[in-house]
Amino acid sequence: MSKNPGNILVVDDNEDLLLAARLFLKQHFALVHTEQDPEKIPSLLNNENYDVILLDMNFTMDATSGVEGLMWLDKILQIDPSA
Repeated sequence: MSKNPGNILVVDDNEDLLLAARLFLKQHFALVHTEQDPEKIPSLLNNENYDVILLDMNFTMDATSGVEGLMWLDKILQIDPSA
């Protein structure tokens, strides 16, 4: 099976979810980068072009509002408006 040339970034604080995402996605895509720390998003975006970013919406334990994810989405769009 050939891999899609796309580059994917998965950002989530759940290590198990990142492992599962990496194991599944690396079968289908050329580059799969997983990251637990959303603070690293700006440097990652400055060093690599991603075709898809899968972003957790809550990084604080027991948070459910999605505010953190929306904040990071805004920062991503400031860095790369075409993201």
